Amino acid sequence: MKRLFLSCAWLALLAPCAWTQANLKSPSGAAASRGAAGIGRLSLPVADPSFPGDKPGTSLRPPELARLTFPKPGLTPRAAEVRTEPTAAQGPQAAKPGVIAQNARRSLVGFNESVRAAQSLRSPSGVPEDFAAPIAPMAENPLGGRRDGARPALDHASLSDKIWKHAAARGFALGPPALATGEQDSAARVPLPAAASSQSRQAADAVAASVSAAETEPSSAARVLKPYLGGLGAMQLGLEAMALVIPQLTKTLGESFLVMAGVASVGFGALMLGSLLGGPLVDRLGLRASYRGLLVLRTAAAAVFSLCFLTGSMSLPALAVLFGLDYLFLGGCRIAEAVLPRTLYPRSPLGVKRFGTAQQALIESMGFLGPLAAGLVIAWQGFAAIAIAYPLLLGAGAVMLWTFLPLPGKSQAAGKAQPRGLGMDWRSIQEAWTTLRAHPFIGRAALGFALVSILTYCLYFMIAPAFGLFAAGSAPAAATVNSQVTGLFAGGGMAGTWLMLWLDARMKRRLETVPENQRPQAAERSLLRATARWTMAASIGGLGGCALALGAGGAALPMILLGTAIMGLTTCSALVHLENVVKNNAPAEVQGTLMGLVRAAMNLASIIGFFGLGAIFKAFSILSGTALVPTGMAFAVVAGGFVLFSLAMAWIAHGLRRAQSRLL
Repeated sequence: MKRLFLSCAWLALLAPCAWTQANLKSPSGAAASRGAAGIGRLSLPVADPSFPGDKPGTSLRPPELARLTFPKPGLTPRAAEVRTEPTAAQGPQAAKPGVIAQNARRSLVGFNESVRAAQSLRSPSGVPEDFAAPIAPMAENPLGGRRDGARPALDHASLSDKIWKHAAARGFALGPPALATGEQDSAARVPLPAAASSQSRQAADAVAASVSAAETEPSSAARVLKPYLGGLGAMQLGLEAMALVIPQLTKTLGESFLVMAGVASVGFGALMLGSLLGGPLVDRLGLRASYRGLLVLRTAAAAVFSLCFLTGSMSLPALAVLFGLDYLFLGGCRIAEAVLPRTLYPRSPLGVKRFGTAQQALIESMGFLGPLAAGLVIAWQGFAAIAIAYPLLLGAGAVMLWTFLPLPGKSQAAGKAQPRGLGMDWRSIQEAWTTLRAHPFIGRAALGFALVSILTYCLYFMIAPAFGLFAAGSAPAAATVNSQVTGLFAGGGMAGTWLMLWLDARMKRRLETVPENQRPQAAERSLLRATARWTMAASIGGLGGCALALGAGGAALPMILLGTAIMGLTTCSALVHLENVVKNNAPAEVQGTLMGLVRAAMNLASIIGFFGLGAIFKAFSILSGTALVPTGMAFAVVAGGFVLFSLAMAWIAHGLRRAQSRLL
């Protein structure tokens, strides 16, 4: 009895195990449900490692899938399936519904056997018909659009300003990245709708357009820079030599310092008129036609000057008229040359500055070499050699610029009617004057540019020639001292321009670390900061002109030349920065007129300065042989003018620094 009871108990315990083993050996058990030794095992849900929050267990099965029934697979292995892998995209909206459903199915890999069974019932679109319906809500576009089987368009209007500001901060200012599709259409982009109303997106697009334009402009500017500097260098060499000849030749024809001031005033009065006429001329005819025509007229005027000098018919009135005619066309050329950098770099302040620095480096190099070479030539062959070389140099430069310089033609501002004729446009002049007064810092920058230019002109045409007469006593010998003073001044300016080129390269490297959409603003702040610093340096370096008064008091010539070199380094560097500030902030439609107005006012002030210096040198002069020579008291008065210049530049630097702080 006891044995019968134990046998029944063992049968009761072994019956469930036998039933389970029979089920595992039945055809419904997949081959994958056996281990390596043939021992049956159960398939448990496995967590997807791509979802950190998932844990093994049956809780991963959603209620919708719990109601589905799947047929049992057979023992015959099925053919290899072709899986359509979704391409990499930026979000769930980049894939088709079939790809999204397949991704969702992969996230539920705990249903290993059930999913394999579902794959045998694929529809032509690649998704099981009874599986796509419960998963369809997962295919909704989280940005506001639903997928109805076709490729949807991204609803940009529903994007908030916060999203666009964040995208702009990361550099995606041109819109969202390309959206890839299941057919590997990775090249397709979703265009921005024209009716988008987000102001942040529009601002980001404008910044990106300026960045892309600034990146493509330097290639065209490089093609223009080389022939431009070559032609300008030849003409500038002749101009620097003539700037040395005219005062000494005037002093030979007329002994009074007021006569010297009168001839210089005629030339700068013509330069003022040329600046006023050159602005509207460039704005209406375009840069190419106006610049080429002015080059031809200027070369012709230089040829007439040379002919009159060689034939012996050069009188004081003829000298004044021909000098004025030359500077009339020079004024128009200077306006065209001032507009050229902005034409090449319409949206790149740093590009305008680099071009202006290279131009000023050439001018200062010729200003250093020209007077020194002219002084040696005059001491060897007299003034006739310079009179012959001047038209030849102008002609060579004009031919080079005409032949190799690709200049843009006439370009009118959109929506603005251009007046006919070549007369002065008083409305444009009024707009330019309003811009100078209303802009927060362009007026001060223009004033600083004018003050430095006036100082340079007065040094070349009045102060240095008078100091040469004081040191040498005669006109031919004074030309040598004059060339040393102006040459060292230009040498300091040349050193300043090379220093600026190095600083520009360093600034460019620093700007490369700034996000692209922030580079234009960062470049503007950096340039304004550098302008304020160089202007303050010019206020200190301007005191170097007081060395002329020390020289008149008996100081050695090396000290005088050192003071003028320091003054040239600081003032010429400030001149480039101040002019670039005016160019970059002037409205494009009145840019030529505004630059002409600034230069005209500068030339008018130079004329007043010429007559004032002429009166000072006449009042404090003595008769040395047959020539009037200024005394040391005259240069002491001139030193007071340099002190006033330094104070004015310090005031301008303070205003620019305040304007720069407001931009931060």
